[in-house]
Amino acid sequence: MTLRMQQQMAKSGTKLGKGGMPTYPTHAPVYRYRAPWYIGLPGQRPSDILKMREHDIINRTLQITQAKTGKKLRISLEGELLDLINWLKDRKVKHTITSLHLIVDDAGQKLSYFMLRSHFNRARELAGFRKDVFQFRDLQAKAGTDKAESSGDIRQAQKQLGHVNVTMTETYIRGRKGDKITPTK
Repeated sequence: MTLRMQQQMAKSGTKLGKGGMPTYPTHAPVYRYRAPWYIGLPGQRPSDILKMREHDIINRTLQITQAKTGKKLRISLEGELLDLINWLKDRKVKHTITSLHLIVDDAGQKLSYFMLRSHFNRARELAGFRKDVFQFRDLQAKAGTDKAESSGDIRQAQKQLGHVNVTMTETYIRGRKGDKITPTK
C-alpha cells in the first residue's frame, strides 16, 4: 500500500482487516467487495481472472494461459489465495444452476468485466480511496511489488505477472513504490 493510500485511509477513518485490505459493511453482499482480492492475490489481468474455471484447478495449482501473452502459468494454491478459492467454491454451492467459472454473480452465473469493475469501484469508495489514488490497474502492480518484495527476487514477480522481460516488471514495481536503496553509510 502506497503512502498516499495510507494517508487517505487514515483521514477517512477506514479500518484494515486481513491482508491489509479495508473492512467493509457486514450488511453488504461480501463478494462484491472482494474484487481487489480476485486480482491482487493471483496477480493476473482482469480478463484472465474472469475466465478461470473450477477445472483449471489441478493438483493444488490454478493453471491458466494468459490471454495477452499466451504464457502458461501454474499458480500454487496456498495461503490467502487458497482461502479465497475455497470461499468462492463454497459460495457457489447454494445456487441450483451455476457456472463453472470461479467468480460468479448472485445468480451463480459468470461475472462480467463490467460487473467486476463495478464491484471494485464500490469497494474503493467504501474504503475511502479517491479514484486518482487507487485504480483498477494498480492491483496487478501491487501484486507484482508484493511478490518481488516477499521473494526478494524480481524474476519471481516477472513470472507471476507474465512479463516477457524483466524491464516491464521493473517499470511496474519502481513506478509503484520507487527504487529501494540503502544509505551511504
